[in-house]
Amino acid sequence: MQKLFQFNEKYFKTTLYSIILIEFFSLYAFIFPLLNKFFFALILLFTLLFSYKKLEYGIYIILSELIIASKGYLFFWDIGKHSISIRVGLFIVVFIVWATKSILIFKKTKKIKIKALESKFSLYFLSLFAFLIIGIFLGIKNQNSFSNIFFDSNGWLYFLLIFPLFQSINKKNFDKLFSVILGASSALILKTIIVFIIFSNHIISLMPEIYRWIRITGVGEITNMGNGFFRVFFQSHIYAVLGFLIILPLLNKKFIQKKEKLKNNFFLLFFSITFAMIILISFSRSFWLGILFGILLYYIILFFIFKEKIKLIFINVLLILIIFISAGSLTILLTKIPLPQKNMHVNFFSAINERTTKISNESALGSRWNLLPPLFNKIKKNPVLGSGFGTTVTYKTKDPRALKNNSNGLYTTYAFEWGYLDIWLKLGIIGLLIYFLLIKKILRVGWQNKNNEIILGSLVAFGSLLAINFFTPYLNHPLGIGYILLISVIYEKINKT
Repeated sequence: MQKLFQFNEKYFKTTLYSIILIEFFSLYAFIFPLLNKFFFALILLFTLLFSYKKLEYGIYIILSELIIASKGYLFFWDIGKHSISIRVGLFIVVFIVWATKSILIFKKTKKIKIKALESKFSLYFLSLFAFLIIGIFLGIKNQNSFSNIFFDSNGWLYFLLIFPLFQSINKKNFDKLFSVILGASSALILKTIIVFIIFSNHIISLMPEIYRWIRITGVGEITNMGNGFFRVFFQSHIYAVLGFLIILPLLNKKFIQKKEKLKNNFFLLFFSITFAMIILISFSRSFWLGILFGILLYYIILFFIFKEKIKLIFINVLLILIIFISAGSLTILLTKIPLPQKNMHVNFFSAINERTTKISNESALGSRWNLLPPLFNKIKKNPVLGSGFGTTVTYKTKDPRALKNNSNGLYTTYAFEWGYLDIWLKLGIIGLLIYFLLIKKILRVGWQNKNNEIILGSLVAFGSLLAINFFTPYLNHPLGIGYILLISVIYEKINKT
């Protein structure tokens, strides 16, 4: 089974080089806005042509965009006051190609075979789709803003990719899928490192434009943590957390159980250290809690399910500590490129300490706790079926950006950091329960192949994602939905003959 996830150098390099080119296009389009629509249309045209040739190519493009683009606005098309992201454009193109091909096959054979409807998950996905429709209907019924309804629900539409995904992905192209994901992950690592070097070394000539590019394209945030140290956080860094946990069982097998030489597993070591480095410099407490939860979950499984010896688990813990120490050391080294920064190692560890211990006065955390009472009050109004998409809650925030617009600190929004409560508010307790049943089914199907290291790692990573969603919503966002769809199709297809 391990051979299913072999490395395909051609697809890895094609993905990595293509993304680097796309990133340059995005930066040029930011500097010269007239190019933005041109690149937007060009990318969609290429996606249309490649997808029509082979639907799986469109899936590779969509997954690559998810890993590198966070909110999906590397390119966008302005329509009035709103913008259509390249992510939405790619989704529409690939979905239309799948629908068109299905119709043409039906006309030719008088038979239609939708593989997603034949899967073990079909009933759960269809039930969830039904509640998404109810959520849209209730949002309209409750006279929520049409704009809020659209932008609140459009992330959930990503679940519709289950149809082209199940139609195009199978065991024969697992190696290509795996290599595309590695290529996109490498591009994410490279971009993070470059941005981190620019800001940690105070390259003034580049900092303003890069900062604005990162913010306007929705890729992430760059924050001065004090003492000259900068936090580089991309929403897509969630894939660094998931990626680290996916390869964790491989680390255990190759370096501890088989005692293989490090030089024979360079890529495995490279990704484990760089993923750890990204997790550190993202300075996301949600990610830190998620990675700790995932590691703990993995050791619980090792001890209670696989009956692993305490000695080997202890050695595994030491290996992870070495990886994170190496990641921290690499982070400090990057602050000395190209110009050494005095005492930056002190600033880095000081920032880590403050981020983990001094949390009582932070505006983001204070605002998050202030949101809970009014959020629960809104949930109580329609706890069973929910209040629909676009439902807003007003609460008192300490966010400096919100205070600029409203001095009393009151802030109204339809998007909330409390992931499960957000789903409960919009879809009701029944909708949330159906989502849990889908998750349970996915875990049960995946667990059947827990002896495969990559499958076990993906299950542990899924557990981490579920934990992170308590504080940072990913299960109602394409970044999290994309992972759910990906492991669903892998778990489904892995046992197919």
